[in-house]
Amino acid sequence: MLLPRKSSEEGLDLLEDPRSELVQKLLEYKMYKQIAAYLEEQEERTQRIYEKPKEDLTLYTKETDIYLSLDLVPFVKAFELFLQKKKRMEEVQKRYSSIKQQQMTIESRIEQIKQLFRGRKRLKFRDLVNEDRTRQNVVLTFLSMLELIRQKAVKVNQNVNYGEITFTINEKDMVAEKGE
Repeated sequence: MLLPRKSSEEGLDLLEDPRSELVQKLLEYKMYKQIAAYLEEQEERTQRIYEKPKEDLTLYTKETDIYLSLDLVPFVKAFELFLQKKKRMEEVQKRYSSIKQQQMTIESRIEQIKQLFRGRKRLKFRDLVNEDRTRQNVVLTFLSMLELIRQKAVKVNQNVNYGEITFTINEKDMVAEKGE
């Protein structure tokens, strides 16, 4: 291929290479081709989306929408009332703090149960949790009774599934407690 000659007037200025213009057009063509492929992909994706056409629902609604005809003033008053109540609740919460229930250990609950067994030979589970029927107390009492059963301090009896659970104190444990 023949190279363009240098201009005689300006020795340093070279003529532009005709290949660079061709390379530029090829790059531009490649870019347009990628954009066209992207747009074609988007068109295919949107063609797979189906929308349900709007239906005329006037046959099913005899009345006009009452919420469209309501005045805004009652809503504003109700919202202001809500804000006032919320503010009062926050003030009350600032003044008063909630009291958390004291956590009890299994060992301390076992001691309480032993105190309940004094003078009695049998107790029902219902009697043990009758004072405080919170979930925490029921679980704590049940675990304490399981520990007493494991220690063989009490015997357990339940005649029917989901029936009353009866605990009988072990005679040996009674003798040991009287000796203390």
